[in-house]
Amino acid sequence: MVELLPGPGDNATLMVSGFGATDVAEPLGDERLAHRVRSADDDLPGVLYDRDPAWAPYFCPVCERSYCVDHWRGSRCPYGH
Repeated sequence: MVELLPGPGDNATLMVSGFGATDVAEPLGDERLAHRVRSADDDLPGVLYDRDPAWAPYFCPVCERSYCVDHWRGSRCPYGH
């Protein structure tokens, strides 16, 4: 689950949880990044991954696809990337 929680003023906190043992809570002090996250639709995993791979541990940049924890193989997508 990816959530963008409102913060004071233009700040926000990005919460990523539910993918194995990886949980991330990262304050977003950059309003441009927060805006990109808010406005991203299907490309949200790529936006998150480009900023920090830990923010989208379920995303394969080679496949440009997201996978559930059941199909992710350790640190690789089902196709070995």
